[in-house]
Amino acid sequence: MPTDVLGRREALKILSTTVLGYYLGTGCTRQYPLESSTCFPQSVASGDPRAERVILWTRVVDRELLQEDYPVLLEVAKDEACHEIVWSQTYLAEAALDHCLRIKVGGLEPATYYYYRFTYAGIRSRTGRTRTLPAEEDMRSLSLAMVYGQDYVGRYYNPYAYLLRHHDPDLILHLGDYVYESTGDPTFQVRNPSRNVIFRDSEHAQKIEWDTVTFYLAESLENYRQLYRTYRSDPMLQKLHERHPMIAIWDDHEYKDDYAGGDAEEKHNARRAHARRAYLEYMPLEIGLEEASSFTSSNALLDDEAPPLKLYRDFSLGGLARLLVSDYRTYRPDALIPMDAFPGTVFADEEEIRSLYEGHYPGEGETHCRQLSTFCSPYIDLQASTYANYRSIFKKLIYEMYVSEGAGFIGAGVLAARAAGGKMNVLTANKLVVYYNEHLKNDKSPLPLLYEEEGDEKYLGYARGLSYLDLGKYALMTRDGVGVTTLVSKMAFDVYAMKYPDQNVYGEEQSRWIQSCTARQLSPGFSLPVPFP
Repeated sequence: MPTDVLGRREALKILSTTVLGYYLGTGCTRQYPLESSTCFPQSVASGDPRAERVILWTRVVDRELLQEDYPVLLEVAKDEACHEIVWSQTYLAEAALDHCLRIKVGGLEPATYYYYRFTYAGIRSRTGRTRTLPAEEDMRSLSLAMVYGQDYVGRYYNPYAYLLRHHDPDLILHLGDYVYESTGDPTFQVRNPSRNVIFRDSEHAQKIEWDTVTFYLAESLENYRQLYRTYRSDPMLQKLHERHPMIAIWDDHEYKDDYAGGDAEEKHNARRAHARRAYLEYMPLEIGLEEASSFTSSNALLDDEAPPLKLYRDFSLGGLARLLVSDYRTYRPDALIPMDAFPGTVFADEEEIRSLYEGHYPGEGETHCRQLSTFCSPYIDLQASTYANYRSIFKKLIYEMYVSEGAGFIGAGVLAARAAGGKMNVLTANKLVVYYNEHLKNDKSPLPLLYEEEGDEKYLGYARGLSYLDLGKYALMTRDGVGVTTLVSKMAFDVYAMKYPDQNVYGEEQSRWIQSCTARQLSPGFSLPVPFP
């Protein structure tokens, strides 16, 4: 049984609210009768299981006492009928936390199913099922399901229906984008009246007008809370939480698209604070419960000036494996590869590649260079006098390209001067030559091609290096897609990462944590490290 003892003030609050709830529920006529579906509209959930403890969650609603704190009884049992009770404790569902309860239950047995339920004013929630992890020496197998990106707007959670019908995993891993901050972004969301979010607090949301469509982005605390309430109203998602414990980490859409917490402007951002608070309220995490059994509104993590959430954590999956859950958003810079980088620009020439490899792998630099050679592309140096005519023409063409992409006249000028003033992938340069010659005015002379076809003598005679094109960046200006934030060529990116070592997506502290975790070996068994990008 828990050893927590409520203070005098908390006990009086529970007593007064219990008495009031009793009279409203029995002796007086209620305008809104209490029922399980309306009293616990988001049902129940569990998460962050350990061998001896687990986190349990619910949200309570009493429409006649919306500003009050509610006394809620939590019961945990070994059987689904809840006859064999192992935990029974009353907690306050605070109005300041949107009446969400997040409770740490300890003293449990490893690798064991437990059943739990909440009771408010005589009304019970659905009974949830959870499972503790095996003890460290236990080599039993585990079944894990991995999910992510559960956009609600215009979509249905059919994979969860399949998972619930055909599988019974011991654990659900949610890799982020649990909610999406947008209500109907036409670039990726389907407008469907039956699967939509209409912010009640639209006055404090970001209004976006795109073409003929108007939609909103969450900004206020009420906006973010409404997202979680709405998403958790889905019966398939509710059933998933009711039957399986979840280990979750956030990605970007829990706050905003392409969130990068390493930006200076993000450090004290009110919108991010709202997103962070709603996440702490609604997700069944152990974060913030290291020294307490229940998450309360006095928790220091809710302070506006609190440091970034330390969401990365590890789990021992018995003696079989160790799971490291890394945070890929909170510490990273905006974009490792600049979104406005010209694809043809060479970021590492032949000499620099050799020097970088030799610096990181003394005595092996030449071997690595030979392995990389098939990924490198020929390039020219536009600063050489040989390419003076090319340089001025390329600058004008690239300037027009950036202007057409919305870079602005001044910005386009800076970007064009940079691209036309350095080393350029010869494939890109040759395409610029072809374009210029095809649109040549009558009084202008054509530029000679840099090569006739790939593999000819001129093509093979150029020095070879790595450009943004070799990383996979094909678009002129974009935050999305291949070669920028989603997918890159690993061989080329390894060189890019060596050249710009300060761009650490995990941050220094988390990087040290990952390295220390992967250095420690489970015996018997093995580690499951989270790979660096």
